Amino acid sequence: MRLLNQTAFDYLECAFVRAGNLVTPCCRRYRLAGQVVEVRVAGGRLGELIHKVFMHLPEAPAGRSGLVLEMWDEEETGISVSDELEKRLGGCARREIGNSEVAAGTSPALARYATRDGRFLFERATTGTTAFDRRGRRILVSAASCDHHLRSELTKPAAWAMSLWLQDNDRFVAHAGLVGVEEKGILLSGHAGQGKSTTTLSCFLHGYRFLGDDFVALSREDGAFQGHSVYGSALLRRDYRDYLPSLPENLVLPLENDKEVVFPAEFCPERLRDSVRINALVRLQVTKNQPSRILPISRKEVLPPLVFHLLQAGCTKEHFALLAGMTQSLPCYRLRVGDDAERVPELIRHLARTL
Repeated sequence: MRLLNQTAFDYLECAFVRAGNLVTPCCRRYRLAGQVVEVRVAGGRLGELIHKVFMHLPEAPAGRSGLVLEMWDEEETGISVSDELEKRLGGCARREIGNSEVAAGTSPALARYATRDGRFLFERATTGTTAFDRRGRRILVSAASCDHHLRSELTKPAAWAMSLWLQDNDRFVAHAGLVGVEEKGILLSGHAGQGKSTTTLSCFLHGYRFLGDDFVALSREDGAFQGHSVYGSALLRRDYRDYLPSLPENLVLPLENDKEVVFPAEFCPERLRDSVRINALVRLQVTKNQPSRILPISRKEVLPPLVFHLLQAGCTKEHFALLAGMTQSLPCYRLRVGDDAERVPELIRHLARTL
């Protein structure tokens, strides 16, 4: 079992080397959640896109990396792995998953594979393949194509593997938005369609710090809860654009299925942060025929959206302990987003000043 899976990972590693020999990889190093991440991308357009995803993070000097992320565009390089890799994964443990278990912004996974010892993990989807060597701290990603149309999963690449790597480094992913207001961090949770991306972008356009719209890392350091930015992209539904009239048209890129993506660093890079201390938890709820307002709520009321995503994606007892500690230590609120959604940034600023 172990030898077979090692062979599968080695096959992908060789495929990246071959792709890099055909298209010189673009290499950059970033500091993410206190670790150095080295990103290597073979493919012109794919390289430009992935740099946009991480360009909000501080650059890191040469030295040891906590993670290496290597990606290539199968169409541009001509290096495809689909058929051969399927044969090499034939003896791996396989687990089918449904769309509800896939992180926001990623494509539906067809299957996930893992070695018995959990070292090597593979995710096969119609849009490409992701492999993660947990011990070697290395992620390999083959993208089926980046030329014909931009796909949402490439705006948050290797989200599943990235979640596991962060977990290995005592950082735990929350599917929530995070903004910084006057040095105060506000974590914005909510079920799908409740306005996480719209609210974080609206706050950003009003001068607040942007750290993420639905995928951020959490940690506890020196008794304080910290939020860390991972991806510098925000996904929107096209019919929500009316709530963001000041969003420059030229910064919005179309995606599939009536989605759009925005990279805030292209608009105002000085408003982005890589980490912030979290001072309050806010659960979003879209309401109709009511004014927008913020109300205190119990700790039990703020947890469901966060716990729901944890149960779907899988988590550890340490992850639950971190969330429990946050809800016990931090003030909790409900933000009802009403017909006057343009008031939401003002309400969040007022909340930050009371903390």
